[in-house]
Amino acid sequence: SGINAEYGALYAVKNTDVKTKEEVGEEMLVRLKELFPELPAPKKVIPHFWRYGQIYKPYPGAPGLVTISENPLVIAGGDSFMEVSNLSMCARAAEILADRVKEGFNIPKIALHQVHPA
Repeated sequence: SGINAEYGALYAVKNTDVKTKEEVGEEMLVRLKELFPELPAPKKVIPHFWRYGQIYKPYPGAPGLVTISENPLVIAGGDSFMEVSNLSMCARAAEILADRVKEGFNIPKIALHQVHPA
């Protein structure tokens, strides 16, 4: 698990001179528009290099999220609360957070295959 974080952090630092964050942001917006042409244009874009979000040491126990308060519901989560920081763990963390929000507001869970049948 430490290899991914170390490689990611080193790669980000090493390659910051290749393109500016604004250039990368523009490329991402172009690709997003290709994938989802119906999306409206963003009102504001703040490019941010991913190296600042790359975790090096996950939250102890890697629970996926931490409930800070029940009322009002305040939760913290994301890939920094997972064992490994990568795209699949980021997606899994989002799923864990969504399930917790649904639970907190008594919203039934719907399996993804029910929403998008194969």
